[in-house]
Amino acid sequence: LALLRLLAMDSQGAFDLARKALAIDTYDPAANYYYGLAARRLGRLDDARDGVEVAAQSAELRGAAWTELAKLALRAGDLARAAADAERSLDFNTRNLEARQLLALVHRLRGRGAEARAALDALLALDPLSPFGRFEKARAEGGEAALRGFAAGVRNEMPQETFLELAAWYHDLGRVAESAHLLELAPPTAEVLNWRARREARDAEATALLQKADEASPERVFPFRPESAEVLRWATSRSSSWRPRYYLGLVHWGVDNLDEARRLFDECGDAPEYAPFYAARALVFEGVSRERSMADLERAARLDPAQWRFGRMLAARRLRQGAVAAA
Repeated sequence: LALLRLLAMDSQGAFDLARKALAIDTYDPAANYYYGLAARRLGRLDDARDGVEVAAQSAELRGAAWTELAKLALRAGDLARAAADAERSLDFNTRNLEARQLLALVHRLRGRGAEARAALDALLALDPLSPFGRFEKARAEGGEAALRGFAAGVRNEMPQETFLELAAWYHDLGRVAESAHLLELAPPTAEVLNWRARREARDAEATALLQKADEASPERVFPFRPESAEVLRWATSRSSSWRPRYYLGLVHWGVDNLDEARRLFDECGDAPEYAPFYAARALVFEGVSRERSMADLERAARLDPAQWRFGRMLAARRLRQGAVAAA
């Protein structure tokens, strides 16, 4: 149950449930691990270390637990301990890619260039397309040309997700500069622009970036990270646009927080002239209000009559209702 609450972005609920489990069995590995993860999200770092250290005694969680301990030490600025914990994780699982990332980063921060390069080479030998490894190599080369070369090498279907994932990883470790640099290199999609606005210290620049995010196309914008939820909550407090509410609703829908997703989609009203928004709202409200759901689905089809998916959705809905001729 604690794990389910973590996945639903309910850190306090996860913490409380894990604590109940620990009241029954103080040394249960999974209860300690999820207790530690929840405590870390709540900023209770001493509690987090207590939980994860106990979890590290179990064979099934040892590699993951030592990795989390390395992250806690790095965030606290204890680089020697972070390196030792990452190495302990690798002693247990030599293919732990995140532990290798942490070790390379810690070596760089300690000014140990040769060890950092060796750690990156070991990581890239296992994962030649590692975005972290390629980004750190580009940083070591120095200059904008190397970083632009790294960015040009990200050629997957949704490259912004690669940049956001790595930016979130660095930010979680307190490495704000690297995170900001990745966001600057990323394609300027609506989600990326919201991230940049949230991380911008200068108010005027943050406002300008937020406006650009509100004007950017919502096409292929599918936020799902808990870190994005924090960014988008901030954006909804600063923007009257429907877009950040829609994006935040997608995050909550993705983790099955349907009541919150419905509330956020409701706040968007009928302002959007974007067919997928109405198709999404139709699905979220299908089990609550069939009439409203159908009206939204029909509006999606009217806004984009060339999109076959909306016709298929309408046909399926009519069949479920028994309206075979209409289907």
